[in-house]
Amino acid sequence: FDFNMNFTYRLGGKVFDSGASFTGFGMANRTPLKDVALNSWTEENKDAKYPQYIYGDPNKATQTSSRFLYSSNFLRISNMTLGYTVPVNLTKKIFIQKLRAYISIDNLYTFTSNDFVGYNPETYSNGVIAWQYPATRTFIGGIQLSF
Repeated sequence: FDFNMNFTYRLGGKVFDSGASFTGFGMANRTPLKDVALNSWTEENKDAKYPQYIYGDPNKATQTSSRFLYSSNFLRISNMTLGYTVPVNLTKKIFIQKLRAYISIDNLYTFTSNDFVGYNPETYSNGVIAWQYPATRTFIGGIQLSF
């Protein structure tokens, strides 16, 4: 058997989520997200995670600010491969020098900091993320033959 794991990581820095800034997590829309609705500023909750929710956002709570900065730390299992090579004494009989079967998975899992709310902390443009799709997980299987 053979086994291989590759990792990608980033330590330090921040990413700015312009998508969250634009939508204010639903604050500019008619219906706020559940987290916003439950954790917005009120007289009883002055240390709230979000500013006061007011229909239509007249106080501009969705304006660009540091509250949309998140830790860009992450550790990604970018590839994991498991393979099995059939012993040579079995493959020689059928004129095969090497027979190996394997399965490989790309983007298996990404560990992020607790404050990160997006799909993918790996930025592509100056530390700004917005409405990015999560990294695609790919499964690949194959057989290697040597004659």
